[in-house]
Amino acid sequence: MKRLLTLIVTIIYFCISSGFVMSVHYCMGKVNKINVEIVPSKSCICGKKEMKGCCKTESKFVKLIDIHQATNADICIIKPFHIVPVSYTNHNANVISINTKLVSTNHSPPIISPQPIYILNCVFRI
Repeated sequence: MKRLLTLIVTIIYFCISSGFVMSVHYCMGKVNKINVEIVPSKSCICGKKEMKGCCKTESKFVKLIDIHQATNADICIIKPFHIVPVSYTNHNANVISINTKLVSTNHSPPIISPQPIYILNCVFRI
């Protein structure tokens, strides 16, 4: 089913892109016949004698015009408001609390130890 649909769409696209002639025949001011042809016909379709102003055939060449080019994206973004930079100031930076306790949260060993550093870094093999 998909192949059939693809084939039909391909044939329609090929016919339209290659072009065809659509002839509309007017006889006595009314539409008599509409033909779809490849080449326009020169003779009168209705079979009557051609008299001036009686029969008229209008032919129009119908072809799909493809422009395979990328369009320029001219996008103009209109902003409904102005973007204003906001400056944040730190007002609490100079405030000193009276209830502040100086407590060390670092629980690492003290830097100065009673043992010399070379004894701490030595490996003793017994």
